[in-house]
Amino acid sequence: MLKFISKHLNNKRNEKGFTLVELIVVIAILGILIAIAIPRFASTTDAAEKSAAEANHRTLVSVSQLHFANTGSWPENIADLETNDLISDGEYNEDTDEDPSYNVDGSDGITITVTFDGETKEWSDETGFTDWD
Repeated sequence: MLKFISKHLNNKRNEKGFTLVELIVVIAILGILIAIAIPRFASTTDAAEKSAAEANHRTLVSVSQLHFANTGSWPENIADLETNDLISDGEYNEDTDEDPSYNVDGSDGITITVTFDGETKEWSDETGFTDWD
């Protein structure tokens, strides 16, 4: 009977499984893959945020043109667009240090700028769009 129990216990110890070394290797490989993937996702996020800033800039241009069509004058600033319910209140950061920031200057014609990550893109009624500089 003792031999049977001893043999049975030895069979349990010989079961196949992952060793500690194999598990450490798998964890190291996963760490390397994550280290490669994170910078790629970060740059993708920056590109997406810049594209969103461009889209918002085009929206401001469109609603400013709509304001001009409705009233016959360009909006003086972003507050004019908010007052006329063309954009939501507080939706666009106006002249702040936050990224992106937007500015509408309707004092002489109209110029609409967006600043993102230190770069500025501009639209005016005279020149149209400029590229990021």
